[in-house]
Amino acid sequence: MAYFKPEAFPQLRDWIEENRESRNILGILHTGDIVDNGFKEWQWDNFAPLLEAVHDGLFFFPVAGNHDIGTQAKSFAAYLKRPFLDDYPQEQKFEGGKALYRVLSAGGDKVLLLGMSWDVYKSRAALTWIDRVLADHAGMPCILITHGFFLSTGGYISAMEQLIAQRPAIRLVFCGHARGYQTQAFSYDDDGDGFVDRTVTVAMLNLQEGQYAFRLLTFDPVTHALAVDTFGLDGAPVSDIPGMGPISFTLEQAY
Repeated sequence: MAYFKPEAFPQLRDWIEENRESRNILGILHTGDIVDNGFKEWQWDNFAPLLEAVHDGLFFFPVAGNHDIGTQAKSFAAYLKRPFLDDYPQEQKFEGGKALYRVLSAGGDKVLLLGMSWDVYKSRAALTWIDRVLADHAGMPCILITHGFFLSTGGYISAMEQLIAQRPAIRLVFCGHARGYQTQAFSYDDDGDGFVDRTVTVAMLNLQEGQYAFRLLTFDPVTHALAVDTFGLDGAPVSDIPGMGPISFTLEQAY
């Protein structure tokens, strides 16, 4: 988006600042492809206005997409130099920011945010780090923020689904990468007794080419429901696209 529509970032900044208090906004989550080419500094400059909203406790939680690491170079070198990663201490980052975590306090509840950048799931060292983070935060529900899960050709990355299946703490997944939007629920029998113990919703949003959008996640600490509302850059709710299902929805007992 920093390449195709740079004016989006001042608009998003202004919306956040105007709505921060009334909607109790705590932070900004990004599922990757912040820029079209992570080695083009002017594209990061286009993105910079959004980070002006990150102050007085508001946080920015990013993961790198395949474009952020360069579709040809496939190197994290440029991405890992981004100043926003300096907001996270070393113990909250894997290899400088290829994966990271933070604890989100929402209405008295604590939720673990776990971020995995493009293809990080292929690293055994990264998976070891992730398992240590989950163990250190045992009993805390985890929301996974990642770039790739659904495929542009249909289906999903099976290794990513297995990663979720094998880690019972993961309750929600937000991702990007493929164009459009999609939501799918996966059910797991974690203790092997033949009954479903956990349902994980994976929600993707990546509208481009004229229809850009962002989402507001509203946590209900009493019912543990999560409302997912989708807005255009003008702040107006986005309508469902025929054949693609609801673009805004509420998940009951989501975390």
